[in-house]
Amino acid sequence: MTDGEPESRGRPGLQAALRWLSIVAAIAGIVGTVVTVAQWIESRPNADPPAAVAPSATGAAATTGIATNDDATIKVGLCVRDAGGVDTPQLKVTPCGPGALLVLARIEEDFSQESDAVVACQAQAPGYSDYHFSTVPQAAGTQVVYCLKEQ
Repeated sequence: MTDGEPESRGRPGLQAALRWLSIVAAIAGIVGTVVTVAQWIESRPNADPPAAVAPSATGAAATTGIATNDDATIKVGLCVRDAGGVDTPQLKVTPCGPGALLVLARIEEDFSQESDAVVACQAQAPGYSDYHFSTVPQAAGTQVVYCLKEQ
């Protein structure tokens, strides 16, 4: 060996293989940790309120998901829009105009059937075009339905 060359210890091929094996083991450990965390998150009890039936004026029912803060602050005379979708409608307060829904009535009752909401909106909000069950939890046996009219 000359003075400028480093002394080689062991086999270079074995060192490279051990280096790659260490990298693969580290990646496997990271993947395992991610999978464990994902399983833990899925196994946690659901803190969201249970899904409720949210019927529409057409008679089609959709399930609602997470309650929105806007649901608790919606009042008669405000305009809203559906920021969710068919499966998870979420009313958000919005400026009145095309595409917005005007809140004609807010009714608190025990709606045992979807048709009860239709009858209530017909009586208290003539000309309504749709309705929405609030996703905000109420007192036992009481539900809130908003009677809406498309702008």
